[in-house]
Amino acid sequence: MELWNQILFFLAGLGVFNGILLSVYFLLLIKPRRSANIVFGFFMLMLCIRIGKSLFHSFTEIDRIYLQIGLSACIMIGPFLSVYIDHFTNTKTKLDRKNWLFLLVPFCSILVIGLVWPYEQYPQHWNPRIVLFIYGTWIFYMLLTLKQVIPTLKKTISKQGEIADYWILLIYSCTALLCLAYSLALVGFPYLAAPLLFSFVLYVIIGFLFTKSNRLVVFQKGKSIKYKNQKIEDSKSEEMLDKLSSIMRSEKLYLDKKIKLAQVANSIGSSPHELSQVINDRLEISFNQYINEYRVKEACILLKENSLLTIEGIGAEVGFSSRSAFYSAFKSVMNQTPGQFQGKKVKKVDN
Repeated sequence: MELWNQILFFLAGLGVFNGILLSVYFLLLIKPRRSANIVFGFFMLMLCIRIGKSLFHSFTEIDRIYLQIGLSACIMIGPFLSVYIDHFTNTKTKLDRKNWLFLLVPFCSILVIGLVWPYEQYPQHWNPRIVLFIYGTWIFYMLLTLKQVIPTLKKTISKQGEIADYWILLIYSCTALLCLAYSLALVGFPYLAAPLLFSFVLYVIIGFLFTKSNRLVVFQKGKSIKYKNQKIEDSKSEEMLDKLSSIMRSEKLYLDKKIKLAQVANSIGSSPHELSQVINDRLEISFNQYINEYRVKEACILLKENSLLTIEGIGAEVGFSSRSAFYSAFKSVMNQTPGQFQGKKVKKVDN
């Protein structure tokens, strides 16, 4: 094996090795064990098997049974991704009938195909017919899952996204890139691109999980379901809300465009989960809505003073990252746009 090929093999192989470690971590080591983490562990394992097959097939001669195993794992990537995103976004605690159907249909299909036409005896059936069926299934599930991802994408575009939203977009977009790379390989795109891309994708995912707050959200998403049976005492809720209101007025944390729930919770000596629950239960709004209400009130003050700042400038001044996010939040709180609000104030002055 030439030096350049050795380097490529090492880089891609390192990704597969670390991917297997990550899958084992999600499957066995995260406590408490949650169905979403287990599904993600299997999803990552399917990716590693598929990538590993490509890697060894590119550099060495391997038995056809291993080619069959790698291709069989490929058909399960889309289903496991779809079920994971469904569980993660809807905070489910166990697989429902729809989830099992999503997993069992492709699994049983490839199992029957493998038994009736094993790769060892029928390579002509696998290339290209069964291979096309496998990639078609992967693409089908990616498109099906897109319906669940679009609302999350809209939230992030409007700057209302949270850590969980960015995680879902990261996992989905990375899988879509791998699906595209393998699909293009069928028409002449470099076959090694997918294994190398996987290594890059994996380190992006690991980098995301490197931050403790990100890990907590990813590993414990759905924990809020527990809180339905663990109501926080009214006295403690009131105390937390008083502290929150006080620190918002005194330090104006909402002016920080990158403010996070964990940051605010730490400021009042609470946990992110408790603070989120109190805001949801007592105020019946989300943390983002709570912050945006303070920002909008601050914007109203600036608009009343007829500041030299433009409306977009005022939005940026009070903590909004974009014009669209400012207008959307302002209209939600005030039932009118910033321009309409400012116009009414100008008219009153003129009269």
